[in-house]
Amino acid sequence: MSMVRLSVKWFTLLLLPPSVFLFVFCTARQPETVWPDAEWGESTPEAQGIDSGALADAVRQIGREGLNVHSILMIRNGHVVLDVLFYPYDGTVSHDMASVTKSITATLIGVALGQGDIAGTDVPARSFFYEHEQTAEKAGREKVTVGNLMTMSSGLYCLPPPGEETLRAMMSSDDWIRYVLDLPRAAEPGTEFDYCSPNFHLLSGILTRATGMFSGVIEGRAAKGAPKAL
Repeated sequence: MSMVRLSVKWFTLLLLPPSVFLFVFCTARQPETVWPDAEWGESTPEAQGIDSGALADAVRQIGREGLNVHSILMIRNGHVVLDVLFYPYDGTVSHDMASVTKSITATLIGVALGQGDIAGTDVPARSFFYEHEQTAEKAGREKVTVGNLMTMSSGLYCLPPPGEETLRAMMSSDDWIRYVLDLPRAAEPGTEFDYCSPNFHLLSGILTRATGMFSGVIEGRAAKGAPKAL
């Protein structure tokens, strides 16, 4: 399931597949945002300026139409205002997070930047993988930076969704990092947006090289409020 929330001053728009549109009207004056500690705080929707009737209508519509929605978790101003599971899901079933991990990886890159483990977004990606020497055949690929990878503007040749043949080929290779580094260049880095999942696998490798930890370990420590562990 994917859920996108677009917020403006007076309403919140939830987009739920396949083509369920929900407008949640909010008050113009919003409560102060709080940050969670070990757990998220809970609140009524109205206390956060949201119409609970609109949320209830959305939940009922999903049930009536039998939509393939497993769960909805809605957080506003640092409070959980909606947390619902749809049968047969009970919160214990593992899910393929797919591209949600891109947001997590980008967040962890931000933590590493803030801690000084990565000097900046303009650092060349290849500099973290010294064992993959630059050759004339790969000329120009050393220009790809951490920032290019994060903004999907690496310029590397990559076939996009829905097929994502480049991602599948990477996963079938013996060395995923080497595979991405060896992708041919299709555009000057930083000039064109091209959705490429292997970009973020390379970022995960950069996190490991820069911090000495796997991204999953970093994520767990950051989630526990200990980003200094980087």
